[in-house]
Amino acid sequence: CGRSQWGSTDLSCQDSVFTCAFQDYAFGTQPDGSACRCDGSCQSGFCRDTGGYTRDGKCGKGQKGDKCGINKDCASNACGRSQWGSDQLQCVDDWFTCLGKDYAYQSQEDGSACRC
Repeated sequence: CGRSQWGSTDLSCQDSVFTCAFQDYAFGTQPDGSACRCDGSCQSGFCRDTGGYTRDGKCGKGQKGDKCGINKDCASNACGRSQWGSDQLQCVDDWFTCLGKDYAYQSQEDGSACRC
C-alpha cells in the first residue's frame, strides 16, 4: 500500500513500495519529467535537482538548459553557470571551475564580461 506518485495523499495497492520522506510510494513508476523527491519514484531510477532530498526534483537526467544542482543531475554530467556572475545552474555541454564556482565552458560571446 502506497502513494502512486510524489505529492499524492491517496493510498492504493502497489506492486512494490519504498519509503521517502516518511511516506510509502510506488517503486519506479514515474516517467521522466515528473515531480519527485527520491530516486526510487522514477522509472529511470534517478531524481535530479533535489538539493540532497530537501526539495522537489524531476525524474530523469537533465538535458542542456535544464535546472541542475550537481553534475550528476545532467545527461552530459556537466552542471554550471552559463554567464559570468550568474548563480543560475543549468545543464551544459562541458564545465570548468573559476574562483570556486562552476561555469559552462566557452559559453559566452566575445566581448561579454568575464573573469576566467
